[in-house]
Amino acid sequence: MDSAVLGLAASMVVGAIWWWWRQQSTRPAPRPEVPRPPEPDLDPGDAADLDRRFAALVEADSRARNDVVAFRLDLVRRRAVPVRVVEPVRSLGASRVRFADGTTVIGHGVIAGDMGVLVAAVRHHAVHVASCQRQADGMHVVFRWPGASSGLAVVVTGLDQPE
Repeated sequence: MDSAVLGLAASMVVGAIWWWWRQQSTRPAPRPEVPRPPEPDLDPGDAADLDRRFAALVEADSRARNDVVAFRLDLVRRRAVPVRVVEPVRSLGASRVRFADGTTVIGHGVIAGDMGVLVAAVRHHAVHVASCQRQADGMHVVFRWPGASSGLAVVVTGLDQPE
């Protein structure tokens, strides 16, 4: 009996040594420290000019993105394309809304629980886009379905690729 315990202990020690050796041999080698280039000396006037230009680029990009979203959602509204699926996008803290024609948008409710209401409505009714309004935080889209006394507003922040 003592030899069985001794054999088990020896195999555990050998196994632990083998495991440690595998861990050490499979680790990537540390990367050498790459020196960073020195920061350029900018005149405060140049820095302010660059800030203005970058802000203008961001604004132009945002406008262009909103134009595309507005165009696509207006097509969906005019054609009365129903919503097929509403699913969470946990990494963004938002939801993905898929329409029957393949258009897919990312958005969130105006208040907490709005997307849950939309999910329930999609399960039981044909939900359509009633209106779209462009605002500073994105496109405010109002969804309607038969039997609803009023629509449900959702903020659409952009398009997504259908899967």
